[in-house]
Order: sequence, then structure tokens, then C-alpha cells
Amino acid sequence: MILPAHRGKTPGRSIRGNSGFGGNADVILAVEADKAARTIKLTVEKMRSGPEGHSAYFKYEEGVPVPVEITKAEYEARKGKSAQVDKDAGNRLTVELELARANVQEGLSDKELSERLAGEEPERGTREHEVWRAEAGEWRSKLRTARNKREWAKRLCRKVVPNGGSKYVECWFPPASLASGRIH
Repeated sequence: MILPAHRGKTPGRSIRGNSGFGGNADVILAVEADKAARTIKLTVEKMRSGPEGHSAYFKYEEGVPVPVEITKAEYEARKGKSAQVDKDAGNRLTVELELARANVQEGLSDKELSERLAGEEPERGTREHEVWRAEAGEWRSKLRTARNKREWAKRLCRKVVPNGGSKYVECWFPPASLASGRIH
């Protein structure tokens, strides 16, 4: 007989419900799925008369999920790429929120936006100012990289000629102003 059960919400917790579930079981298998990485990890937590603690790893592609066994290294690589995608999405959301708050008509340069994302500038010459400058530098680097990604560039960045200028400059705009067509 197979009895599916759920863990508690806190990581590392045992099976929810009666403690007899685990105590009376011959085998307990923990199944973890990561939809973003499209991976499954199956771990033997209890085996009455056999080895415990080992895991099997699987991947699946979009559509009908048909698990295919993979190595631990491939599993970790897929999980790592998934974490990078999540981090990238979080950065994009942070930039979108800051641009919406900025409410600018002529856009912001990488430098201007990175300084806004780093927060209010502390007094110059202090340790806090050095930390702020480093964070602004990290954001500036992220923004330069992001301009090459289609999902960022189409939604947030356009080439424009600033007032009084003659060269195109890439500027960041609130998503709503790009969607409304106010920026050319």
C-alpha cells in the first residue's frame, strides 16, 4: 500500500499528521520537484532492510512530464541555471519598480539608474559612501548586461537622442511609457 503524505511547511520537518505514518512504514521516499529547473529529486529517507540516504535525480521537458534519470552533476547544473533565472527576474522587477517610481520622460542613463537603485547617496568620504559606490557599480554592470537580453531591452530600454544631443544613447524608461508608445 502507498500512502502519499506531505511534509510540514518548515524545511527539514517530518511527515505531517500522525507520527505512526513514518514509524510503521517500510520505505519512505521524499520527492522534491523544481518547476523552474524542471527537475525531480527522489531521496530514500527510510528503508527498513536496506541502505538509506541516497538519491536519484530526474529531469523533464515542457509538455507531458516524462522523467528521465540524470546525474547529480547535471541536476545541480540545472538547479543553478534555475536560480540564475530567478535572480535575473528579481533584478528586472526591482528595475521596473524603480523606473515606475522615477516617472521620467527623457529616460535614465545606466549611471543615473544604477545610483537610484543603490539608494540614497551617503555623505562623501565615509565608509557608507564607498559601500554605496560599490553597489551602484554592481547595478551599472548588471544594467549593461541586461541591455543585451531581449526580455529586458524590449520592455525597459530604448535608444534615444537626448535633448540637444546628436548621438543615440540607450536610456531606461518605465514599462508603461514604452507600452503606450510615448517613447520612440
